[in-house]
Amino acid sequence: MSAIYTSADQLIGHTPLLELTHIEKAHSLKAKILAKLEYFNPAGSVKDRIAIRSRMGVVSMDLQQQFHDDTKVCEVICSGFFNSLDVFRNQTVTEEMNRASYESAVALGIDDIYDREIQNLSLGEMRRALIARALVTKPDLLVLDEPMTGLDIVMKSKFRSMFDILIDAGVSIVMITHELTDIPESGKRVVMVKDGGLYRMHLRSER
Repeated sequence: MSAIYTSADQLIGHTPLLELTHIEKAHSLKAKILAKLEYFNPAGSVKDRIAIRSRMGVVSMDLQQQFHDDTKVCEVICSGFFNSLDVFRNQTVTEEMNRASYESAVALGIDDIYDREIQNLSLGEMRRALIARALVTKPDLLVLDEPMTGLDIVMKSKFRSMFDILIDAGVSIVMITHELTDIPESGKRVVMVKDGGLYRMHLRSER
């Protein structure tokens, strides 16, 4: 089931499933979305949080600025297995990982640029690469933080269609957006937040 939120910050404390926390200033301020342990296990440990986070695929727009320009699309996608910003020497990429990475690229329609450096990608291609990265581990939930920001009208239409395909294929999506026109047709629940509180919630009928 998909839900649409109007901003990432407004997820804090307003849903039993997600908690947005700003931590780790190693390179820049990052937003990490973690499942609230109260929802799953009131006595949950840090280990539990890591296990829950591993079941989620997260795409945030600040992430694309943190990869080096000479990183290849295949490396961006494979980095999803390690939750890192590249594939490093101490990380072993198995044949199964390589196969899953390529299949994820095919699913997102970027297999033709699989070996291209990201400095040569369009904005839409880079977004697709990040989504492929998030999906490569086959997560239970895909969280998209304003995935259409900066895209033109034509590309936004293509992304909505892509999200409809993912939802119809059984991928659960939470999308955070400021634009109601970004909402894919298959989105079943729209949640609007105003002044830090729930403003309106709309359940959309089945197509």
